[in-house]
Amino acid sequence: MSIYDKLKNPDIEMRGMPFWSWNDTLTEDELRRQIREMKKAGMGGFFMHARTGLITPYLSEEYFDMHKVCVDEAKKQGMVPWLYDEDCWPSGSAGGIIEAKGEQFQQKYVDFAFETNPKVDRYTIALYDVERQGEGIKSYKRTNGAAGEKLVFRWVPNGYIDILDANCVKAFIETAYDLFDKVFEGKTKEYVRGVFTDEPNFNKDAFSPRAPWTNDFELDFAMIAGYELLDRLPELVFDVGDYKELRHDYYKTASIMFTYAYANQIYDWCDERGLEFTGHYLLEDDLQVMTQHIGAAMPLYMYEHIPGIDHLCRRIIDPMLVKQVSSVAAQTGRKRVLSEMYGCTGWNTSFEDYKRIAQWQYVLGVNLTCEHLCQYTMRKHRKRDYPASIFYQSPWWHDFKAIEDMFARVATAMTSGEPVAKILVIHPIESAWCEYDVLKPSESLAKIDKAFKEILTNLSGMHVDYELGDEQVMYELARVEEGKLRVGERHYDMVIIPPCVTLRGSTLRMLRRFAGPVLLCGGIPERADGSLSDEAAAILAEAERCGTDFDSLKAAVLKHIKPTVTLTAGGKDMKDVFVREVENGSEKYIYFANLDNGGTPEVFGEVRLAGKGLVREVNLLTGDVADIPCRTEGDETVFDLRFAPVESHLIVFDTDKEPVIGEAEKFAETSSVELAGPWTMKRSRENALTLDFCRYKVGDGDWSERIHTIHLTKPLADVRGKVTLAFDFVCDFETLPEEFTLAVEDPDKCEVYVNGAKVEYVDGWYVDTSFKTIKIKGLVKNGDNRIEVVIPDYIGKNEAEKEIETLDIPRLKGNMRIHPGNKATVLLPFEGEPYDKILRCNNLRFGYELESVYLLGDFRVREDFVLTDDSENVDCSDFAQQGYPFFSGTFICETEFDAPEAGKAFVDLSGCGSIVAKVYVNDSYADTVFWRPKRGEITDFVHPGKNKLRIEFTTSNRNLLGPHHHIEGELTAVGPDSFMTEGGAWTDGYSFVPEGLVRAPRIVFGK
Repeated sequence: MSIYDKLKNPDIEMRGMPFWSWNDTLTEDELRRQIREMKKAGMGGFFMHARTGLITPYLSEEYFDMHKVCVDEAKKQGMVPWLYDEDCWPSGSAGGIIEAKGEQFQQKYVDFAFETNPKVDRYTIALYDVERQGEGIKSYKRTNGAAGEKLVFRWVPNGYIDILDANCVKAFIETAYDLFDKVFEGKTKEYVRGVFTDEPNFNKDAFSPRAPWTNDFELDFAMIAGYELLDRLPELVFDVGDYKELRHDYYKTASIMFTYAYANQIYDWCDERGLEFTGHYLLEDDLQVMTQHIGAAMPLYMYEHIPGIDHLCRRIIDPMLVKQVSSVAAQTGRKRVLSEMYGCTGWNTSFEDYKRIAQWQYVLGVNLTCEHLCQYTMRKHRKRDYPASIFYQSPWWHDFKAIEDMFARVATAMTSGEPVAKILVIHPIESAWCEYDVLKPSESLAKIDKAFKEILTNLSGMHVDYELGDEQVMYELARVEEGKLRVGERHYDMVIIPPCVTLRGSTLRMLRRFAGPVLLCGGIPERADGSLSDEAAAILAEAERCGTDFDSLKAAVLKHIKPTVTLTAGGKDMKDVFVREVENGSEKYIYFANLDNGGTPEVFGEVRLAGKGLVREVNLLTGDVADIPCRTEGDETVFDLRFAPVESHLIVFDTDKEPVIGEAEKFAETSSVELAGPWTMKRSRENALTLDFCRYKVGDGDWSERIHTIHLTKPLADVRGKVTLAFDFVCDFETLPEEFTLAVEDPDKCEVYVNGAKVEYVDGWYVDTSFKTIKIKGLVKNGDNRIEVVIPDYIGKNEAEKEIETLDIPRLKGNMRIHPGNKATVLLPFEGEPYDKILRCNNLRFGYELESVYLLGDFRVREDFVLTDDSENVDCSDFAQQGYPFFSGTFICETEFDAPEAGKAFVDLSGCGSIVAKVYVNDSYADTVFWRPKRGEITDFVHPGKNKLRIEFTTSNRNLLGPHHHIEGELTAVGPDSFMTEGGAWTDGYSFVPEGLVRAPRIVFGK
């Protein structure tokens, strides 16, 4: 099969493998239905991800049976199923079973205090006599005596798992991993591809400045550093003595212990069984937080078959996060690089956002998307679980295949050859260890971080590819061969050393033998292996010097490295366009990604490729391939590419074939017509009113003041018994519709009344299968209306916690063991009463939440939230301002336009605020507009004279589900707290995003 066949129809392996959030009671029919939904949207497989809200008991027989169901359906659909190794995250505790074994199994951190006559117990690490100096100390001396004032260091258990202890990790493997192997009868690789591990770390409290500890830390430290830790422990937190050396050695020890206790053990378990180990670690994208939580990322990636990362929110950042993982993958010969992406982006994430987030990572080396998140259900709190749900609940779901197809094609190309990178940039994480301050953010560390990221950004901006060299990875994999530096499977012609304070002696000795240029972007490091040393000065004395800024770095690099790709506009580098190149024989596959998300109009860039050959472009939406006319200048092939904001191109350059000489046609506008209307409009489904404020009463008590449903948890925390919610709304119709529908969650657990009349759920759902629809024909009236939801057996949060305590779940989990026989129930005592208790616990924790209700029907919503007639016509401007502020679905708008005799024609939807716009001309489908330049071609469907235009604008769930009440309005980093915010961040007012067009569309004619 040729590369072009593969690009036209990408293999299932190249497609996204989403996090499939198992977050409720799992049923076979629904699991199978959802797998078929993923397949239709172009996804290639899924990670079966136990997540918050899961009712089916974790690791129960029922839980494993549902895995078998999904494996069976995946086989039928030709998809790839994957395991997930934890209940929620971070991985390591097996749903709390490991830490329930006792505090020796729990994560530990170092605490310290000045105390007089301190108590010495098993938590005490060491005591010191100190001479204080302000808030710090001037000197210290270790002591065994506890009389008088002492500086006391203790270890503190912190829940989770002691991930630095190989025996604790072994217990996790035996509990979680071995059980799956037993369920699949030792043939796990015949059922699933591998296992995902999620955010393991040695400091689970994000961004907290805590130093890790474990039982054997002193012993391992002495073996790694060569001296006794407790002789110098105060230097960990106080700037006294040679504290930089101590801190370097401390975090080096923690990093090595983590790598071999966790990553190496699980990798070996998977490797022995023919499974692929993948996933990501906690907080990998900043030197400060990386030191705090995992020590170093790159050594961990060595022990993954598919190294992976995590990227959150709609932002894109510097290249470090992605380059760390893609570098190790290349150096260890791994073809695939995973990223869990799109988490926390919010319901209004556009296709352009999804494209921009993914292409930034793909152009830096990712080639496997793990979409966050396909939610099994959005019932109750789950709808706020770091949305959006990239699944059937989103109105645009059946168009998402365009994203899947696009990046499956990029992945196909980028894994069909070897990456071209001639430069190795030394990673300064070990300098970060020297500068790290456990008490406060370190300014010197921040400078190292900033300079490093500036170098990487500038190298990417000058279109010269590179990889990173972590010194632990280099210690294990690097050597010098015939003057070239080799790290594992990769060779490098140049080494760049960013500003740093230490290098390993092993690195320096390799640089002495390296025959290529060494570029020093800062001063000569004063340390080797964390200790003061002249070794770097002796070896790097002749190294070339340059700054970290773009111009000086470019000048220094291009003296030695000739890039394959040069991209300019008006003679200036197009720094916002990053390039990734892989080569396979005579063919090079080159991916261009414009990361400019601003208002810059489209630009034509001049591309120069080293060598002469045929240039072809792959249409990433269709897989079609077209030759690009070009010219040759000397030994270069030259052509132009258009770059609208966030535009990308996939080019195939074949030096065994002759170029097509010529100039590419460029569209020239000759005339245009603005479509001011009139428009006709209809909806794909009923309009909606989200009723999120209510009054409540307990039992037969008095009604409360108006309150948002999301804030009901606090006033009802101690309630056990009947609770009634009242949702009020007002109607002002000239012609009152008969048909209305109410969407309510869990109608089987409550009684629902509309204006005093009891209504019952029969069938049907809205948006999510848990939003059950109830027909309320003839019950809505003009004037004031009330919907009452009566929960007869409500249990408040505090009451639920009291009952959970009586169930003694930690003791049950602490006593669980692998069953020694071949019973289907694989944990003891996970049957009978223990099973029932855990099921009860899950229902108490997740089953008694109170939520908004949704009124559906043919109406508009006035600015004062009064419902009125849906008879007036609309234009294509913001539909949220025209009576549809909560609508979720598709608006179908039609108008007419006149066309001239001949030429090309486009519809310009540059003002489009909806997620997807499908364009039809004269009742024929013409094009779909997803992202800028937001033009749909209609040439083949237009005839001279009158033409009918139909545009279908598909919204997101943002206006239906929020967050509506955050003071900042639309957020680009969205989690549960974005909805549940209180105080100064809360407003009773509503925030909506525009849907439709913020300015009128145009029909553009030209040639």
